[in-house]
Amino acid sequence: IAVYEPKPGTKAIDVRRQVILLPEVSKALTQVEKYVLEASTKTQIAELDDKVFAEKAAQILQFVAMDVGYNIPQNANDWGYIQIRLLDIIKRYYSQLTLTDLKLAFELATTGELDDYLPKDSKGKPDKNHYQNFNADYFAKILNAYKRKQSEVVEKAYNAVPKPEKKISPDEIRFYENIRKQTN
Repeated sequence: IAVYEPKPGTKAIDVRRQVILLPEVSKALTQVEKYVLEASTKTQIAELDDKVFAEKAAQILQFVAMDVGYNIPQNANDWGYIQIRLLDIIKRYYSQLTLTDLKLAFELATTGELDDYLPKDSKGKPDKNHYQNFNADYFAKILNAYKRKQSEVVEKAYNAVPKPEKKISPDEIRFYENIRKQTN
C-alpha cells in the first residue's frame, strides 16, 4: 500500500483515502475516530472555490453558533463582519481541513471528545467556552484542539495498516549465500 512507499507527488490525503478502506484500520478505530479520519479525506478547504467555500462555511458558522449557544448579533453588519473575519482566518490558517472537519470539530468540542486537547481554565477544566465572543481566538482554540485529535487518529490508523512483508528475491538469496560461503 502507498503508506509505506508512496509514489513521488502523492498527497497525504490520498494515502488517507486508501487507509480508510482497510478493514484492519476500521477495527482499530473507535466510531468517533472513524468519523475524524473520514472527515479528513473529504475535499480540503484550500481546494474549494472561494465562492463555494464562503457559502457553505457561512452556513456552518450559523449552525455552529446555534449548537454552542452563541447569540448571533441582531445587527446584520456585526454578524456579517464576524463571518467574514472567521472565514478569512479559516481559509488562511486551517485550509488543510475540510468543511466536514470544521463541523465535526465543534461537535466534538461540545460532546467533550476534545477535552484532552483543549487548554484548561482556572479550575483545571477544559476551556471550550466562547464567552459570547465568536471570534478568531475561540475558533483557533477549538480547531487547534481538533487538529491535535485528528493527528493522533491518523497516526493510530497508519499504525493499524498491516506491515508489508519483505520478500527476498532469488538474486538476493544467492548474493547472501555467496557472502556466507566466503566468510566460512
